[in-house]
Amino acid sequence: MSTHQPQKGQHAHGYHSSFSKELEQRTAEENVAFLLPHLKSGDRLLDVGSGRGMTTIALAQTVAPGGTVGVEIEESQVEIARQNAGDAGVANIRFMAGTAHELEFEDESFDVVFMHYVLEHIDRPQDTLAEARRVLRPGGIIAVRHGDRGAYDVLYPEAPAIQLLHSRFMQPLRDSGVDARFGPRQERELRAAGFSDMKTRVAADPRGHMADVYAEMLENRAPRFVSEGIFSEEEFGDDKFMSGIVEGIREWSKHPDAIWILTVSWETIGWK
Repeated sequence: MSTHQPQKGQHAHGYHSSFSKELEQRTAEENVAFLLPHLKSGDRLLDVGSGRGMTTIALAQTVAPGGTVGVEIEESQVEIARQNAGDAGVANIRFMAGTAHELEFEDESFDVVFMHYVLEHIDRPQDTLAEARRVLRPGGIIAVRHGDRGAYDVLYPEAPAIQLLHSRFMQPLRDSGVDARFGPRQERELRAAGFSDMKTRVAADPRGHMADVYAEMLENRAPRFVSEGIFSEEEFGDDKFMSGIVEGIREWSKHPDAIWILTVSWETIGWK
């Protein structure tokens, strides 16, 4: 069993470039389509758990000239986000290191708070939601998006390599303390934190086109999972076996009708 545990609030998947590449290929339209109709020019927006900042940058462009702040616990990601914002020429944005449960802002500082797959990594999400509510102005909105992994799995055409991977994928998340099925309960958590008038929808994004990225991510993460005792040495420590899994995923990705939905996302808007 794993002896490694992420610090409170850290991303259980780690920050390897292969996983970050997968995150960056998720477009802002996918991540925040449910939020965009509620944004207006001049809004002050806070993105909690901003990572490399690609979605944050898109949000900043939407609310300009309003200011946008991205808070991320991992300092290496903050530096990358700053570089990405500079490359994009977006000036109404800043990134800073910080924790979700102790936000370094005055009360009622923002019109919008956004959290994308953040609360599932946190021991006490109510503490984080209380902080989000504190920094929101009266009438401000919170937008949260989390998954329900395991409740919904669509794979076409069938791919033994991916099915084998799925049979082991959830255990690393559980061992890292992730609530991989947080999505369905997020509205309840928001209500308990004092938010009202919740609006929730469920979205599923086919990801057949990203199979190559997943294969690269698997190549880099599997050795870590083996060393932590999450994947078996007999299987995932076998280079030939691993090569077969990766090749199987990449071969499947060439099918013109390939569809892979591993997670559905629950998307909720709430008002202070």
